[in-house]
Amino acid sequence: MTILNITNGNNKGIANQFIITDIQKGVEVFKSYNSVIAVREQSGTVKTQDGMFDYSNTTKKWFNAFLKEDNQKNIEDYNTKIELVEDITEYLKSKYDIIL
Repeated sequence: MTILNITNGNNKGIANQFIITDIQKGVEVFKSYNSVIAVREQSGTVKTQDGMFDYSNTTKKWFNAFLKEDNQKNIEDYNTKIELVEDITEYLKSKYDIIL
């Protein structure tokens, strides 16, 4: 498992914004501060919890960077397939046995 800071356009790591990759399980996780925001599965589908990706302007900005998309306003506007789950932390634990 690798943990890296999300980087900005100048390749500088952004504090408290992380991408956690588990190659063996085929999953990437976007974590902001202490909260899991989204899980990108090997299929390309992104799972998130309602209200997590747009919790704040900062979280939404780096969620967009994680997806490599422009600043979308609504979940329906994303090109990436996004599915909502009831509890993203529990989903990550039960499906992938990952606790962050």
